[in-house]
Amino acid sequence: VPLSFINVLEIVKNYLIAHPQTFPIILYLENHCSPKVQEKMAIYISRILAKRNLLYIPPSGHLSVELEDLEPLPSPAELKGKAVIKGKLPKLAKQGA
Repeated sequence: VPLSFINVLEIVKNYLIAHPQTFPIILYLENHCSPKVQEKMAIYISRILAKRNLLYIPPSGHLSVELEDLEPLPSPAELKGKAVIKGKLPKLAKQGA
């Protein structure tokens, strides 16, 4: 049975609420959607996970600094009860367009 994106986010939310001491859940998004659909996905992520403080959000500007200047990421123990989104920047973003 296929699951919708919203269903997956709701399942993650419910699991993290029921098990707040669980190590972080990593959501790997390989996104081939249009910018309009990506915007909707970001809204769903915000409404379902971020507004409930269940999403790790890196410090602002994290993507604009050089690799050697980055602060270390939190440990898995520090991220207990959170979802972490892993994904690739679109090719246009990588090229500076």
